Amino acid sequence: CGAGAWGRAVAGEMDANGDSRTALSTVNSELNGSYAGFQLGGDFACFGGYYDGWDLAFGGIGGINTGSSTQPVLAINATTGNAIPGAVTSINSIDFDQTYVGAYVTAARDQFAADLQVRYERTDFALDENEVVPGAALGLDNVAVTSEAQTLSGSFSYYFPIGESSLTLVPTAG
Repeated sequence: CGAGAWGRAVAGEMDANGDSRTALSTVNSELNGSYAGFQLGGDFACFGGYYDGWDLAFGGIGGINTGSSTQPVLAINATTGNAIPGAVTSINSIDFDQTYVGAYVTAARDQFAADLQVRYERTDFALDENEVVPGAALGLDNVAVTSEAQTLSGSFSYYFPIGESSLTLVPTAG
């Protein structure tokens, strides 16, 4: 048995394109963003079948994520409903900050493994719009939105060795 602590950092960028469809037209939209964060945790675990043949670990986690994204809004032709290429009317921006805490337990015995995690998180969003064409904005000036969530998740796995090779099949449900 023993206790341990760990940490990890995440960071990245994203670029996405998608279509919005109406009865009149299809408008392509792009989204660009970046994010960063870190997670800390600690646990207590016992291996070697310490608990009546079971290996168990109990732990807690906490973390912070932050990020932002931007999306240009194109002008729409009122007659056809099509976007006017290159005619940006405004640029939407979203900033977010997220904090979370949680606890988990894992169990393993022979070829069976399971985990269960409970997590509470709060995410604060700040939406803003930079007007490029006067009077064409959507009205997203300093809009604040908060989201709170509680999550209970888990999974079960069973390890099937494939013959005498080093390959293993691990079906998982969760």
